Amino acid sequence: MGEVGPQPPEEIPREYGAFKLEQRGTDIVPDAERKMRPAGLFWLWAGAVFNVEFLFYGTLIMTFGLSVPQAAAAILIGNLFYSLLGFASLQGPKAGTTAFMISRAPFGRNGNRLAALFNWITQVGFEIEGVYFVVATVILLFSLHGVALNGPTKVVVIIIAAAAQMVVPLLSHATISRVLRYLAYVFIVFFAVLAGFIFSRLHLSTFHATPVSFPVWTTALVLIISVGGLGWTENGNDYSRYLPPETRPARTFWAATLGGAVPSILLELLGVFAFTITTKKVGIAQIGVPESFPGWFVTPLPADPVTSNTVAYRS
Repeated sequence: MGEVGPQPPEEIPREYGAFKLEQRGTDIVPDAERKMRPAGLFWLWAGAVFNVEFLFYGTLIMTFGLSVPQAAAAILIGNLFYSLLGFASLQGPKAGTTAFMISRAPFGRNGNRLAALFNWITQVGFEIEGVYFVVATVILLFSLHGVALNGPTKVVVIIIAAAAQMVVPLLSHATISRVLRYLAYVFIVFFAVLAGFIFSRLHLSTFHATPVSFPVWTTALVLIISVGGLGWTENGNDYSRYLPPETRPARTFWAATLGGAVPSILLELLGVFAFTITTKKVGIAQIGVPESFPGWFVTPLPADPVTSNTVAYRS
């Protein structure tokens, strides 16, 4: 019998472990490297979502002038669309490759270019947003303690934030899974502390926001859908492709859906409640957000005389 030739690069198993350079990229992941379990997929998504961004989304929709029940309804309904992420994760265990590659099946190599372009734009947009919120939070924390960061210092903070988002993915999928799981634990603690602080001062009966019109409410709903389940669909297979091919689809679906939806709902609701206890307007211009930002969506109304929330909006 002749000697068996070398295996193609995409079929050569490599050790699946954290803090090693990623070797696969868009390659098909061999079965021998698929060590993740559905619980790991849940915590991977939970770690990705448990951050200040989703707290901000809850406060952002309140600047549209929503009442608390309206905001809660938008959040609960909007996050049902994480089911799209669940469905978008189902091909990963079977195909073993990324959304960029799987979408070639229905569209073809050339037809997929446009879909891949929009996918790439969305990815870059989320990365920019993530870096922005990290930098903005650092600047705001310093400003609250009377320290104004100068230009060069802000540049250093931006470089550090961007480097963190670049280095971790280079160190493999296993590294991302481990880091995000531990970060989820850390943010759960922070969430509990912040929730305790907010609920100790929460008096919804003093928040007299007049319900907004249906068009304005749907604007808030679309925002929640876009930054949540719909916005994450292009990453579904990227994360789930490390599940073994025999993984039951139902387990993949619920791991991705609940891993994203549960922390999103909790953080966004907390953002809504945090807005109701605000007694003064935060100087958001200090962190580089235009004061007119909410006006890009809706038209400003006068301040609420009871709560002094100075940014209420209508269509």
